[in-house]
Amino acid sequence: MSSKWRETSIGEVVELKHGYNLSQQARSSGTIPVISSSGVTNHHSEAMVKELGVVMGRYGTLGQIFSIEED
Repeated sequence: MSSKWRETSIGEVVELKHGYNLSQQARSSGTIPVISSSGVTNHHSEAMVKELGVVMGRYGTLGQIFSIEED
């Protein structure tokens, strides 16, 4: 193996998390994108996570991955 690569676990490189359940009633008007398994579906006033993120759905549009470069 080249010295440019090292063996590690995925947990040392990325943090995997389950998303948040943010119902339509709980959202307030804002500029923060609400991401679902099909991409940006709405906007909210408060960010739940900090940028940079990769979103992959657990159901529905499996296999589609979205890169999010904002909170």
